[in-house]
Amino acid sequence: MVGELYRPWGSADEFPATVQVVDAPDWSGATADEVLAAVDEDEYLSVVFLADCHTMQSPARALLALTTIWEDEGDLDPVYYQELIESPEPREF
Repeated sequence: MVGELYRPWGSADEFPATVQVVDAPDWSGATADEVLAAVDEDEYLSVVFLADCHTMQSPARALLALTTIWEDEGDLDPVYYQELIESPEPREF
């Protein structure tokens, strides 16, 4: 199943996969905040997908996706920015 992550994508497989798989049992039980803190310095990383024992045992193989990108506050419409700061931070989807 992990091998599928490395397959090129696009209509003619023209885009190479840019993934890094980390199989690290030491991270078992880590929170989403701990994982995001660990990858905070990687400016090219936009999303982290987490798989745990529930993922591996489930027929659906659902992953938790965490975004690492936040919108630049200086470029936002003031009304939209106010809505953002009044709502919870969107980081999981």
